[in-house]
Amino acid sequence: MNSPQTAYPIISAQDITEVDIAKLTYLINDSFKTSKKELVDNYFEKEDISEIFYVNSTEESSENYIGAAIIQNINNTTYLDKLAVKDTGNGLGTALWNAVTGKYDKLVWRASRDNPANDFYEGKYDEKIKTDDWNIYYYGLNNLKENEFKELIDAVASKNPTMISA
Repeated sequence: MNSPQTAYPIISAQDITEVDIAKLTYLINDSFKTSKKELVDNYFEKEDISEIFYVNSTEESSENYIGAAIIQNINNTTYLDKLAVKDTGNGLGTALWNAVTGKYDKLVWRASRDNPANDFYEGKYDEKIKTDDWNIYYYGLNNLKENEFKELIDAVASKNPTMISA
């Protein structure tokens, strides 16, 4: 999946030390406030993050991030752990999505069943698996053996929640 040109300068960081953790935490918590959830304590210390795509604010008066996608690796498969934007409806979520999918041809992610972003994910996956707690989405996994696929989905489903009730 190719990433089209975007008005948003998306920065990719391979190392957590390349980003401002306070700004990223603020963005994620702010973007999940309608769900009344916040990031678990020590998220950035506990999670094995392989890449972060982020966007700085273009407003001179703001030094905050306005969008981010956090990538991990589960069972040798790219896992989208977070997709967060300050404001919806401006194309930033799509721009971040295109940056991620332009780089990774296989992707798995999950969202809580009541996550408002589930509408955004419609049409962006090959398959969706519903569990009691999660919608698990994926694309590009057709070449996985049946046992590898099951292990991956089980690992994603059983991954500890990283957003908790605020």
